[in-house]
Amino acid sequence: MLALFALPGSGWAQQQTAQKSVAVIYPKVREPFDRVFNDIIQGISQPQPEAIKEKINILLYQLNSDSKQEKLSTWLKQKNPSAIIALGISGQNQVLLLKPTQPVVIGAVKTLQSLPPVYQGIAFSPDPKVLFNRVKHLAPFVKNIAVVYHPKHNADLINRALSMAQSADLVLQTYPATKQREAAKKYRAILPTLPRHSAIWITYDQLDRSVLADILSVAWQRQLVVFSSTSSHVKAGALFSLYPNNIVLGRKLVETALGINDKNSSNFLQDVYTAVNLRTATHLGLKLEKNKDYDLSFPSR
Repeated sequence: MLALFALPGSGWAQQQTAQKSVAVIYPKVREPFDRVFNDIIQGISQPQPEAIKEKINILLYQLNSDSKQEKLSTWLKQKNPSAIIALGISGQNQVLLLKPTQPVVIGAVKTLQSLPPVYQGIAFSPDPKVLFNRVKHLAPFVKNIAVVYHPKHNADLINRALSMAQSADLVLQTYPATKQREAAKKYRAILPTLPRHSAIWITYDQLDRSVLADILSVAWQRQLVVFSSTSSHVKAGALFSLYPNNIVLGRKLVETALGINDKNSSNFLQDVYTAVNLRTATHLGLKLEKNKDYDLSFPSR
């Protein structure tokens, strides 16, 4: 699937006079998961006018399961975009194999850890600064946070988290684990030792259900706050999770691709929504208000 948008406005005459173009490489996925990419592309196609004042062509290239790298290479040579945005793991891998000369920005991937330093991107994980601000807003009694993390996937996230925790006057205890079984053992060892009103931060998105159930059960009994990088854990009983505003993410990606964003800015999500579990909040003695404290709540009413 190939498409082209002209920004701002529309029309062939505008496309002909556009000074720059940005190619967006993204995977074809089934519904409802395609909404994530559709929203990101909407944001890319509708940047803030105060950020991007010139006309920009947005060129779309959708990857199928049988997409040939040679075809993408030919397309990029023909279009010769000013910059490239690669979305998802397949988009990232296809573009990196081609080693294009244009600036490349990666989005909609969990981690940017394996990227060569020449590439920029925004990982699909909330910035720890935003995350800890949310902890202090929703549960201001929390002073101590424990996290089990995968060092290969999340070392950059944890390094930033350690810095941000110190700035937020929080103590962050970190426990690396490379396998699910090792992570489960560490969670079960840590939980009984945490002081009341401490917090557990779950970064493992594929956590075994029985381990998650154990964490939530002990947390409920001991008045521990659980927050997660995975929104589905909120439905199961975690207090809250942050999830991306994908339209704003798209705008940030195109601004980064065109060199408008500060290169030293965070490469984690800044613009997010909050999902909370109201039953868990009530159990912890928290009174939360919609719009002020959260955007999505469970159990649904």
